[in-house]
Amino acid sequence: MSQAFQEGRILFEFPENWRVCRPGKSSYYRNRFQGFCGGSKETDFLLFEPDQRVLWLLEVKDYTTDRRTKTSDLCDEIALKVRDVLALLMAGATNDPPSNQGIGAFMATCGLPLVIKVVLHLEQPSKPSALFPGVKNRADFAQMLRHKVHCIDPHAKVVSTVQSHPHWKSHWAP
Repeated sequence: MSQAFQEGRILFEFPENWRVCRPGKSSYYRNRFQGFCGGSKETDFLLFEPDQRVLWLLEVKDYTTDRRTKTSDLCDEIALKVRDVLALLMAGATNDPPSNQGIGAFMATCGLPLVIKVVLHLEQPSKPSALFPGVKNRADFAQMLRHKVHCIDPHAKVVSTVQSHPHWKSHWAP
């Protein structure tokens, strides 16, 4: 059995025993933390693998239908989200009552992880445009991402529905 969650047009299936949190759907994040320090970001999923005590920070980007139009570097954007979501976890653990079933409850049931992993799920058009070329060399981009988040996860990964992650499944939603 697995747990299924949809992000945009992509359906993710995570192992049944994993804890899954969607920070953007948390009332603590939306009502209290999002405006912190002029605005905070979050990753799409927080996943806790209890057997290995691994906290996965999963960000999903799908540029197959809508091109990336932000001028900031994508690696910088992901690194800032990682930084902000780690601060969110600490703040939520102490300020979001577990009874709210949000960040505080996630942290209360998970505890401190032994390892933190960063994963970017990146979908790009098969034919990139000249105006918005996207990521040209996936290996170089993954190396740049690892460099940006090396103090958290020196082995950060970039995956897609074609090159899926070994711990969960992802595919286009029907």
